[in-house]
Amino acid sequence: MRAWLDGKPENPDTMRRFHRFALLFPLILLAACGGKHSSVSATAITNSNPATTEPIMLDILDRIPAENSTISPKYSSMNIVHTGQAGMTFTYSGDCQPDGQAIRRSLTELNDQNIDQIIDHKITCAEIKELTDYTARINATGTDSAAYKGELAFSTSSKSNASPVSVLNTVLTARESIDALFNTYLEEVLVDKLNPPGLVKPLVADIISELTQANWQHLGNPIATYRVISQQIAYQSRTPAGLTSADLTGLVAIPATDDGPFQQRNRVVVLTHATGSTPSDLDSTDAWYILANLIASQGYLVIAPDNWGRGGTSGQPETYLMNNRTSNNALDMILAILAADDYSEFHDQGLKTELTIIGYSQGGHSAIGLWQSILTSSHNLNVKEVYAGGAPYNLYQTFKGVLAHLDNNCNEDAYCRFVDAETTVPYVVNRILPGLLGYLETGFSET
Repeated sequence: MRAWLDGKPENPDTMRRFHRFALLFPLILLAACGGKHSSVSATAITNSNPATTEPIMLDILDRIPAENSTISPKYSSMNIVHTGQAGMTFTYSGDCQPDGQAIRRSLTELNDQNIDQIIDHKITCAEIKELTDYTARINATGTDSAAYKGELAFSTSSKSNASPVSVLNTVLTARESIDALFNTYLEEVLVDKLNPPGLVKPLVADIISELTQANWQHLGNPIATYRVISQQIAYQSRTPAGLTSADLTGLVAIPATDDGPFQQRNRVVVLTHATGSTPSDLDSTDAWYILANLIASQGYLVIAPDNWGRGGTSGQPETYLMNNRTSNNALDMILAILAADDYSEFHDQGLKTELTIIGYSQGGHSAIGLWQSILTSSHNLNVKEVYAGGAPYNLYQTFKGVLAHLDNNCNEDAYCRFVDAETTVPYVVNRILPGLLGYLETGFSET
């Protein structure tokens, strides 16, 4: 694929695989996507009567876990994504008693007579035992009454006795230090990034501080109620292929309740980080670490997972904008923290746990994905609010514009004309492509 970016594909098979690859972009855009190229709706599964002839195999783009994987029996959720038609109906069958919902994404540019949707099945198996082989099946009926099928075969390992959560590092931050975190970030980090002349720097810092105090009072002058304990934690979750891993990391921030009377808050806050952030680094110059401290200082339990490819899994391709994978990991971390006795005083044990999800940029994309996963799951969770800002709402056109730019064929396409070759092209090639090529069934490789 990288080599192809330097020239035009002439082989028909390569063109077919590129068309398949292009279909994946609506897949990773999510409900936040606007514009004419994709739209999303969550559709309840309906009954169908497949024809008696041999069903046609669905064109599957992605499976979690990967086909024929061996997974932990604790993970009963899975994803199957395929191309399809509007009006298709689905039922599920298989020896793990699967059930689920389908999220449909309509295609209006890449569609043809037989394909006008990308369909993402969020499936849950009712019963999974250890050391057992399983197959989950999708049975589909098209609008022409044609029968289709798709399946995911997997097996289970024995149950692990490993601790689901391990604390690797801890930082205790005083109230007065929390109060200063945001202003310090603005004055030291943001001003340095703006890089004004030396004599002007104090003036710029003062202007930013005044704007903060005037417009963001709770950030510029938060008045922390509690000191905050920030923990770097490792937790059991899944690799991008769905295999068990204890290498994933994240940040948990909690109020130090020995500071005085503590009243449990009515929700848990989940942060889904933006590009370049690693909350578990416990870095006081990281915006998401700062936000976690500000929120926890008001009495809330804050959970901030690192994406796969950051923190404990750094060095691996990041699951950048791959919502099924980021939400699987985030949900695993949330459930592990809520089940741990060390955090029980910070949330209601008897009712559905209320969640507020906050994300920006890549994290805004992840926030919507996590919300969708919780909506279609049977876990004892309820999403009270979602704040998703600055998410990549039209990644398909952005990526297409980069390819047109490389082909020197922009025409009147604004997405192409405004490509910054020094930043956008490396961003797409080095950050987005490695995960897509490594983890999804694209038919391409990086070479």
